Amino acid sequence: FTPTPGARPRSEKAETSGMVLMAAVPVWVGNEEIIGILYGGILLNRNYRLVDYVRDMVFEEKEYKGKPFGTVTIFQWDVRITTNVKEKDGSRAIGTRVSREVYEKVLENGKTWLDRAFVVNSWYISAYEPIYSPTNETIGILYAGVLEDKYVDIRNGIFLRFLAIIFGGIVAVLILSHLLSRGLSKPIKKLVKATDRITRGEIQYILEKEKNYSYIQKLPYLEIQELIRNFNQMAAVLYKRETDLEKANDDLRQINRHYMEILTFVTHEIKNRLGLILGSAYNLSQGVVGTLNEGQKTMVDVLLRNSERLSDMIKNYFDLSRIEKEELKVNKQE
Repeated sequence: FTPTPGARPRSEKAETSGMVLMAAVPVWVGNEEIIGILYGGILLNRNYRLVDYVRDMVFEEKEYKGKPFGTVTIFQWDVRITTNVKEKDGSRAIGTRVSREVYEKVLENGKTWLDRAFVVNSWYISAYEPIYSPTNETIGILYAGVLEDKYVDIRNGIFLRFLAIIFGGIVAVLILSHLLSRGLSKPIKKLVKATDRITRGEIQYILEKEKNYSYIQKLPYLEIQELIRNFNQMAAVLYKRETDLEKANDDLRQINRHYMEILTFVTHEIKNRLGLILGSAYNLSQGVVGTLNEGQKTMVDVLLRNSERLSDMIKNYFDLSRIEKEELKVNKQE
């Protein structure tokens, strides 16, 4: 036997018997009397024609990243006697043995194994079926499997592309928010400087400087244009101060309402996508698509933890929007 990780210990050191595929047909005299039996068989030990024929017929792809993609094996009890599973050096894994889990389910309990299994040195999505003798005794296992690495790579590729789309969307939202805030803040800063001059009694300076209003037409928002124009009129005509201030406040409330609508829309879209990420991450952590190794579990835990933090942040933005819309009341407590 070749030492095999995960195999069940055996007291024997080697297999001294063989497995034969037998056939028998009667020999007739005419059509009435049987005078004998024609009996023959093929030794399966190290006979690779059958397993290679089945592999070539079922699996079109031979290898993936240097490893056999589809493999077929016949076991005599728990020992590979004919196979196209390869060792690391490229030789056929003759003499290696089946894993303990498969041994217990298939050989001891006579059940079919349909699950991922560690085959010599790689994980395969596999099927193991017991082989019975003419007396209905379990004498071996028939195995077929496909390399798991390919499907893991496909899954990881889809996940990474999905993350890239989400990340790109977040970046686009941040850029848009920056442009919107910049378009609002720049004219507001000019307005603040003008009010500072007015508080210092420099109304005449403001009126002389703002006689040419052509730059106002270049501002990105009609509301801001109107606010600046009204502010200049307020500086020139003080008796209309109360009316002009009320209009300016209305304009600011309209801007804030637009801002909160954009914030609500953006956070809603992010929340929907984040729900998909959280669902996928929970499925991964629960082993829906397969058992994770320690490294994968750590990465999934990091993903879940940060996604939940982002979800809490989005909920706070939703609450802020509801407060602004007076849909949510704040009860101050000491």
